[in-house]
Amino acid sequence: MSGNQVNLSGWRHENWTMVGGQPPVVLNPAASVHSCIAWGWGEAQELLDLLHAAYDANSSNAGLIEVGLSRATVLSKMLEHLAERTAGKAVAATPAGGEEDAP
Repeated sequence: MSGNQVNLSGWRHENWTMVGGQPPVVLNPAASVHSCIAWGWGEAQELLDLLHAAYDANSSNAGLIEVGLSRATVLSKMLEHLAERTAGKAVAATPAGGEEDAP
């Protein structure tokens, strides 16, 4: 994987042989900050849905699930706030795969 790629594959694919050593999912270096925040929010919302389902199904682990719900809830709220702040702000990809504010 090149130095400017961000691996978003997680760990579940690692039980398979990684031919070529490249991760299956990487961050698009041309993606805007707003798009990245939107993706993160979607992941946080999915985690919240899973935690709510687990809480409803298994009260014996309620304390642990409540900690996860608390963390995922504030993460989701922060991402919503950042999305609102970046919604009208254009961000361009740099040749090195970084980002800079567009003029």
